[in-house]
Amino acid sequence: MRSIGSFTRNIKTINRKILLMVVVFMLITSTVMATIGIYSIRKSTLNSLEINLKDTARASAQAMAADLENMKLMVHDIYKQSSNTASDVTSSATGQSTGKDLVIRTGKVNSQGITPEGEDLSKESFFKKAMATGEPVLGDMIVAGESDVRITVASPIYGKSGNIDDVYFIEYNGEILTALANKYAVGERGNAYILDKEGSILAYPVLQVVYARDNSIENAKTDKSVQPMADMVHRAIAGENSTSFYHYGGKDKVAAYALIDGTDGWSMIVSADESEFTGEINASIWRLVLAEVLLLLIAILISSMVSRRISEPIKKLDVVAKEMAEGNLSSNIEVIGRDESARLADSFIITRDSMKTYIGELGNWVNALAKCDLTYKSEVEFKGDFLKIKEHLEHLTISYRNMIDTIKSTTENINSISGQAARNSQLIAASTTEQAATMEEISSTMEELDSHARNNTEKTVGANEKSKFAGDGIRQCNSDMDDLMESIDAIDTSSREINNIIKTIGDIAFQTNILALNAAVESARAGEHGRGFSVVADEVRNLAIRSAEAAQSTEELINKTTFNIAKGNEIAVKTSEHLNEVVLRVDELCQLIDEIAEASKEQQVSIGQINSGIGQISDTIQSNSASSEESAALSQELHSHAKELEDTVQMYKI
Repeated sequence: MRSIGSFTRNIKTINRKILLMVVVFMLITSTVMATIGIYSIRKSTLNSLEINLKDTARASAQAMAADLENMKLMVHDIYKQSSNTASDVTSSATGQSTGKDLVIRTGKVNSQGITPEGEDLSKESFFKKAMATGEPVLGDMIVAGESDVRITVASPIYGKSGNIDDVYFIEYNGEILTALANKYAVGERGNAYILDKEGSILAYPVLQVVYARDNSIENAKTDKSVQPMADMVHRAIAGENSTSFYHYGGKDKVAAYALIDGTDGWSMIVSADESEFTGEINASIWRLVLAEVLLLLIAILISSMVSRRISEPIKKLDVVAKEMAEGNLSSNIEVIGRDESARLADSFIITRDSMKTYIGELGNWVNALAKCDLTYKSEVEFKGDFLKIKEHLEHLTISYRNMIDTIKSTTENINSISGQAARNSQLIAASTTEQAATMEEISSTMEELDSHARNNTEKTVGANEKSKFAGDGIRQCNSDMDDLMESIDAIDTSSREINNIIKTIGDIAFQTNILALNAAVESARAGEHGRGFSVVADEVRNLAIRSAEAAQSTEELINKTTFNIAKGNEIAVKTSEHLNEVVLRVDELCQLIDEIAEASKEQQVSIGQINSGIGQISDTIQSNSASSEESAALSQELHSHAKELEDTVQMYKI
């Protein structure tokens, strides 16, 4: 079912796939062709524009050079033909009427550059050039005010001696160059203008630009947006005759340029909006796009018709395939034509008939198995994967035969074994009953043993606590004995110090007695006058004698005390040694009691584990007893079922 569903889903998308492939192919093809066509048209148009505009710039530069040369020659003619005015000559030179008198003044200067009115023009460029070249010349552009630019044309006047006597000049409004350049503008919005050798504008349709002497090279230093135009100006004043494409003022521009011969590095630039020349390209592009869209729609229509003719027979076969998947093998399959769809329909018919044959034969085979007939053999020739089904059924039949044989043999063994198992189960049940009674007696004994072990543990713990208390008391006595020994040592030390003091007192009494004797001798020598002092000396001697006797008595007592202290100290040391030994024995006793208490606890735990194990064994024996009785009943029942199975197996034909 899953593979058929996937197949039908694929059929549903055939129409769309064909359409998608055609659309993608046409889109890619048309896009590539349109891109190539547009690129070729644009490239060809721009190349032609570049060549034509470059030729136009060169021709305009040559024409402008001729116009300027005519202006220079006309100056000499004006001087000779006083009937022609300067304005008439100007109209003739520009080829049009400007509506404004472009001549500011005319005049002449002598060979020193002085006018008849006395004005000194010797420093003017036109005078210097005329005197230097001896030919008609064009002076430099002069900015005379915010909206006043001038240019002078001059011609030398030779005298009879062959030297230049005067220079005749005509001073024009600078707009004359703009008027001359405008003749060479191209396109509806095109411009023609003139640059000097520095890149400053000399002629331009917008006169404010001329008045300001606008220079793109200088402007680009502060405004990067005019850099493309500045690059073009660089190439123009460098003398190139070429074409440049650039963006300026929000528009795409194209300009060609060439040097004007006979000038001081002036350049002629002819520029126009690129859109004036590429407008026809855009129209051609739109016509090409419309043609491509129309071609795409026609291709979609044709591919839709073709895909439908391909998909309709497949849809019909899809319906038949679904009916076959649902078990209907009698569906009518219509074959039309001789193409792949017709051959696919023939294959469906062959598949349907083969499936009918195979399914019918398999049904007969399975029916035979259902009737316990294991002797059925198929005479139909199975092919492909159906041959594997036939082989599997043959293996299944053989397996059934072997299984029935095995079941027959097994049921006989089960009958025999189940009877023996029933008898053994009854014996086991009786044995387990006796074991259960024995285990109950053992469990009772172990419970009593556990009670005695618990009492021993409690008494051992009590004795351990009392021995620890006694050990703490003995340790305290030992500590007090140590304090007593320290006190005795202190008393002994103090006694020795007192003994030293008594000796000092005795020495003092002895010295006092000597001093009293000396005083008595001296009082005797004094006679009557020393009698009173003699009495005092006798009293002092008596006190010294009594002090010596008292010191001797005290020394004897202290010596006895020191002897007794030393003896007491010896006894205290022995007592301390005995107490330390008692403490050691008490510690050993406490440790032994701890070990006994720990062993009692372990014994109690072991007895508890044994008691628990005996309980589990008892439970197991009781469970085994119940299981044995149940097993005996099941063995009996198994014997009965084995008999029934043996009767059932006898139904199969082998």
